Amino acid sequence: MSLARVAVSACLNGLATFSPTCAGRFAYTLFCRPPRTNPGRGPAARLPGAARGLLGAAEVMSVPHLGGLLRAYHWDPPEARQRVLLVHGWGGRASHMVAFARTLAASGLGVVAYDAPAHGDSTGGRTDLPRAAEALRAVSDVLGPFEAAITHSFGGMVAALAVEGGRPLAGRVEFGSLVLVSPPARLGDLTHRFGSGVGLSVRTISAMQDHIARRTGRAVAEFDTGALLRGNVRRLLVIHDEDDREVPFANGRAVAEAAGGGLTATRRLGHRRVLAAPEVARAAAEFVLAAR
Repeated sequence: MSLARVAVSACLNGLATFSPTCAGRFAYTLFCRPPRTNPGRGPAARLPGAARGLLGAAEVMSVPHLGGLLRAYHWDPPEARQRVLLVHGWGGRASHMVAFARTLAASGLGVVAYDAPAHGDSTGGRTDLPRAAEALRAVSDVLGPFEAAITHSFGGMVAALAVEGGRPLAGRVEFGSLVLVSPPARLGDLTHRFGSGVGLSVRTISAMQDHIARRTGRAVAEFDTGALLRGNVRRLLVIHDEDDREVPFANGRAVAEAAGGGLTATRRLGHRRVLAAPEVARAAAEFVLAAR
């Protein structure tokens, strides 16, 4: 941890003693700043050249969203009658989902991937779960409808809130099928993990959760991926690696059980290599195609 971050955390922890409301607001500002990922690094860098080249063959669009622009990529084979949406995770970008795009396009499906707000080549410096869910809805309005979505990590929670469509969203998105790869189960767990990682006290983390509740009109506990999905999606498959250290396997199992979906376990792929694994892309595509 950098000295600057140590200093900021110490200040916030001190502030939480006197003004938890202010501390929670400032802590949430830090929580909402995703890291920007170099397009030449990450899961896409592990793919064969043909798969990486697929991104260059996509039609690129900009989708308006909350005064900014979302960078979107889409591939439409001539025979495509249905489209699938790809949703990356926190700190990711559309290029991280290219293995799925390649497999789906080869199966004759149209595919759309996009950079979430404050990610990749989309505008903005901060985002959060509701804003990311509204961005998904904006992409769906412009480039949908979508028969299915395939998500990674935080993208699964984003899709879950989007299909539930409750507060603070203005509407919902419908998918016939959802594939969640390595999804986190609860927003509360993410706030604790973030807070512990930057040295925030329990008091400050609690203040941040209170701030989220005031902003959204919902308790943090209500942002539960499985509960949000329950009754709101017809077909669900969760794929999670047993050796995932960033979002442990228990998260995927909890989501599948709560939402009544299927669960496929992988091994030795972790949280990010799973995106470049051909067997994972095939399993996701086969699940989507089975609904046709």
